[in-house]
Amino acid sequence: MNLSYSLKAYEEGMTDGIKEGHFSLLIKLLRKKFKHIPEKYIDSLTDLENDTIISIALKIFELETLEDLDVFLLVK
Repeated sequence: MNLSYSLKAYEEGMTDGIKEGHFSLLIKLLRKKFKHIPEKYIDSLTDLENDTIISIALKIFELETLEDLDVFLLVK
């Protein structure tokens, strides 16, 4: 196995793990604030880039309703 391929796979795994951790924390914060999160929001949050997930988490105290998330999401 090529060393550079192994390193790239490792880095991608780390990046995915970090994103998953940020996503998990964001969902916990949103549930604490709003109690119930409709599945459409969870599905849309799953598709976001890590930077956007972090941005939402940093604005958690500014969100007054779940609909305030629509600025970040393409919710139907």
